[in-house]
Amino acid sequence: MFAIEGGFHLPYLQGLPLLDAGSYAWAHRVQYLLLALFGLGLATRTAGAALCLLQGWVLLADQMNFRNHTYFFLLVLALLTVSPCDDTLSVRAWLAGRRGRRAILHPAPRPLTAQRLIQLQVSIVYVYAALMKLNPQYLGGTVIARQMQDWVGAGGGQGAAAGGLAESAAGAGPSIWIALAWGSILLEVFLGVALWWPRSRPLALALGVAFHLALAVVMGVWTFSIAYVATYLLFLDPDTLPRAFGRMVTRRSARRIAAS
Repeated sequence: MFAIEGGFHLPYLQGLPLLDAGSYAWAHRVQYLLLALFGLGLATRTAGAALCLLQGWVLLADQMNFRNHTYFFLLVLALLTVSPCDDTLSVRAWLAGRRGRRAILHPAPRPLTAQRLIQLQVSIVYVYAALMKLNPQYLGGTVIARQMQDWVGAGGGQGAAAGGLAESAAGAGPSIWIALAWGSILLEVFLGVALWWPRSRPLALALGVAFHLALAVVMGVWTFSIAYVATYLLFLDPDTLPRAFGRMVTRRSARRIAAS
């Protein structure tokens, strides 16, 4: 919209040329190809660096375009680009295995620098999101009340359950919204800390998934919620998913043997 209505300008980097609407659309379409290459593990470093440049251009293009979500995505992308993220479960690893270089499928231990930095960024976002909510409008429940009422108002005509939710939200007292406001702040602080500790991690993971699912439904921030929940994989023990997969295969094999 900014490109079409008023030109594409860079207040942070004044030396770069302006982009017209056509060039902006072209740069945006190229990112889909780069995302596919990056996700498959093909030319990962090149695709990741190009994505950082293009998405960084979009982020810095206009102060009105700045979004914390995009900033988080860009940081994670940069860290993944410099990490050995394509050593396993990638087309590159599969091709290496086909050539007989099996070591690429089971690489030697690597430094956890990139993983730890992404984990740290997750905690920073949670803690600073909680700190930013420490203002009279949010603590008084006004922000949550408006968001909830807008959501149930938009879907209030779809079924008896939605209608009942809309009615209850419209008639809810301020104490409910104040409690939800304080609860969300405490939850974000808890998630920023509890994800690091094995004993509190299962509860934090369950609450975090529910929290981001609620944000996605109520506020429509699906992309950010999905990406943030995906980062939870970095907090799991490396053997967690293989163990779960192994148990699933074992149960299937046992059922087949019993059926035969």
